[in-house]
Amino acid sequence: MSQGTLFGDGQTRAILPVGLVKAFKLDVKIEPKDSEEHVKNFPLKKVPAFIGPHGFKIHEVIAVVYYCKYIHAVYSITFFFFS
Repeated sequence: MSQGTLFGDGQTRAILPVGLVKAFKLDVKIEPKDSEEHVKNFPLKKVPAFIGPHGFKIHEVIAVVYYCKYIHAVYSITFFFFS
């Protein structure tokens, strides 16, 4: 199951969140700002924007970075103890 979708690939404000997703090898789909799903869920078209697996939405740089760090921490611990 995917951990969510990050919108803003190629945008200046999304460099850090996209970099974290790639560096941590998170199971997060990265989509461009102009995708239909982004416009539907975030009418103000702010980037970065993130939709979680259960439908929650966040759209500020610090919030998205913090959540990516959280995902990495939770899944790293889970993998360490249960693999």
